Amino acid sequence: MRGARRCAALLVVFAVGLPQLALAQDCDHDLADAHQLIAAIQARDPQMDELVKKRDIKGACVLLRDNLKDMTTARDNMDRCLTGFDHNEEVSELNANLADLNDAISAHCR
Repeated sequence: MRGARRCAALLVVFAVGLPQLALAQDCDHDLADAHQLIAAIQARDPQMDELVKKRDIKGACVLLRDNLKDMTTARDNMDRCLTGFDHNEEVSELNANLADLNDAISAHCR
């Protein structure tokens, strides 16, 4: 009987810890994806500069919308996966950047 209780207790501990393990694995992937998306946004900066110099508003708006989509996904991943100070810093910064992107799109894109 004691062995059955111990086995049941281990099963409960394992079952409770399993969702956290799955979340940790998902977050490892999602945080890596978030960093790749932010790198892609940064890599588009020179292209954006060129489009602005050429006054190609339509092209710049395409990039702004791409940046908005990528940054939203990155922010959502970080919001779900980060905790504490890192969460507050990263998510707050991305929220501010998203507000700037939305303002630029509202002001210049149709």
